[in-house]
Amino acid sequence: MLSTIILSWNRAHLLRRTIESYLATTVGEATELFVVDNASSDGSVEYLKSLAAVEPRLRTIFLSDNHGGEAYNEVIPLTSGALVHLSENDQEFLPGWVAHVRAAFAAFSDLGQLSLHGCVPEDEEAWEPKPCHLRFSRGALLYEAHANVGTSSILRGELFRERAVRIRNLHQGSGSFKFPADGDLSNDVKALGFFVAWSDRYWVRNLGHFVTEFDTNADYYRANYESKPWLGVSGWQERIERQRAQPRATRASLAVPALIGMPEKTAQPVGVLPARLWSMVDGFTAELEVLDFLYALVRLTKPRYAIETGTWLGHTASAIGRALVDNGFGSLVTLDVNQEALAVAAKNIDAAGATQTTTPLLCESLAFTPQESIDFALFDSETHLREAEFRRFYDWLAPGALVVFHDTALHHAVVGDAVKRLVSDGLLAGIELPTPRGVFVGKRA
Repeated sequence: MLSTIILSWNRAHLLRRTIESYLATTVGEATELFVVDNASSDGSVEYLKSLAAVEPRLRTIFLSDNHGGEAYNEVIPLTSGALVHLSENDQEFLPGWVAHVRAAFAAFSDLGQLSLHGCVPEDEEAWEPKPCHLRFSRGALLYEAHANVGTSSILRGELFRERAVRIRNLHQGSGSFKFPADGDLSNDVKALGFFVAWSDRYWVRNLGHFVTEFDTNADYYRANYESKPWLGVSGWQERIERQRAQPRATRASLAVPALIGMPEKTAQPVGVLPARLWSMVDGFTAELEVLDFLYALVRLTKPRYAIETGTWLGHTASAIGRALVDNGFGSLVTLDVNQEALAVAAKNIDAAGATQTTTPLLCESLAFTPQESIDFALFDSETHLREAEFRRFYDWLAPGALVVFHDTALHHAVVGDAVKRLVSDGLLAGIELPTPRGVFVGKRA
C-alpha cells in the first residue's frame, strides 16, 4: 500500500492538476489518497468538497488555520501504507511513477526517502542542479542526495510509525507562508541509517517551479519568495531570468531514439557554455550527443571488429551496434564485470535492435583476449583501468585503428592524464573534443 498525503494551500488551479493526474496514474494500484487543506481561501476547499462527493478514493481533512508543513502530521496516523508519500499541491504525476517507487524501495533496502524529481532541473524549471552520486542495485538506478530532497517525497512508513519522524516548519521567514523544514526531514532520515535520493529522472512535472507558472501567478510567488530570506525576491527573479535566457536543446538521441534525455548533470562548464546544454541518460552513460557521435563514427569508418570496455547499461553499445547493423557487417564485443548491469544492458541492446552485431561479456577487461585484429576501441570502464586496457590491447589494434576515450575532461584527471601519457609515449595520436565529460578520439600510433 502506498499512502499519499497532498498538502493544499491556496493554489486551486495547481491542486486540480495534481489530484487529477494522481487519480489518472493510480488506477488499479494499491494506493490511498488524503488531501489536507490549510484553511485555503481561493476556492480550494470548495473544489475538494465537490470532488470528494463523487470520488470514493479521496479523503479530505480541512484545518481551521494554516499549519504549514506540520499539517502532514495530522494525517500520517490515518495512513496504512508501507510507504507514505508526501506531496505538495504543485506536482503533475506522470505514468509509471508508482511502479518506479515500488521498484526503488525493493531494490535498495537502505533507501529511506525518495523524491520523484531528478537531480537536474528540467528545461522548464527555474531551479538548480543538486549535488549527488549515482547508486545502482538490482536493475534500479537512483542518485543519493548529498543534502536533502525536499518535502514532496516518499518515505518508509516505519520511519513515522516506529521511529517517530515528524515534519517540522521552518522558523525563518515571514508573512503567511509556513514552509516545511525539508532539510530537517532528510537529516532525520539519514540519522536513522537510511539514505535519501533523487529519482533516475522526473516522474512528476514540478509545476511550482515552471517559469510559465511564475508569470501567471506573479503576486503569489512574489509573496512566497519574500517569505524566503535565504533566496528572496531578487534571487528568485535572477533565477527566472537565467532560465529565460537558457537555450532549449533537443533531448533525444538519433542513434538510440528510445532513450529519454535530460539536461547533463556535470557542474563544470564546457568553455563558456553551461554543461546542461548537453543531454544525459544517467550519470555514467556517455552524453546523448556522444552516443550519436559514436554511431556516426562507426557508420563512417566501417570497422570489422570493435571492442568496448565498460558496458554499463548498454546504451553506448547499442549506438555502436546499431551502426554496425546499418553498415551491414562488423561485430562488437562489450565487456563489464557488473552482472546486474550486464543483464540490463542485454535487454537494452536487444530493444535497440543491435543484438545481431553485439556480444556483451561478463569479463574483466584485462583478462580478455581479442579473437581478431581490432579496428575500433572505446575505453569507458573504471577510470583507473583505461590506460592499462589500452596498453594491453595495443598489439591487437590494427594499424591506424580508431580509439576513443570517454571522461577526458579536466575534472576527470585520471583519464585525461592517462591519454597524455599514451600520446607522449608515441602510442596514440588524436584530438580532444569538448563535451561535459570529455571525449578523446584518435588512432593507434
